[in-house]
Amino acid sequence: MCNTMAAINALPSYDTSAAGRLLEGLAAENGALAFTGDSLTNQLAVGFECELLKTGGTILRQSTEQRPKPRWRYGVGTVEEWIVAAAAGEKEVPVLLFSQYRYNSTSWKDMEEILERSTVIVVNFGVHW
Repeated sequence: MCNTMAAINALPSYDTSAAGRLLEGLAAENGALAFTGDSLTNQLAVGFECELLKTGGTILRQSTEQRPKPRWRYGVGTVEEWIVAAAAGEKEVPVLLFSQYRYNSTSWKDMEEILERSTVIVVNFGVHW
């Protein structure tokens, strides 16, 4: 089992250091975390960011890319990338947010990119599945 999966499996739901431990596991593997989905996913990613900052993590750099979409409902419209560290001086880990209103077969190229750029993926289309 890879270090990241071992770290994820070891996380109890009440553990306030979960974000840092996940990032430490990803850093050990040169991995990346990706979130993809609708506006609820955005809220989830921002919650992860808050938890990271609350437990001593840092956001070193951030970028946002707007993408044109031929059909507004489908595909990734915005990609945010945060380069973070679980604690000062620790290894950098990319955290990506691929915002999309709804997924369908026309979004497959976007999903291929998400798979290529990440080690752990959080998929959540809580409202628009």
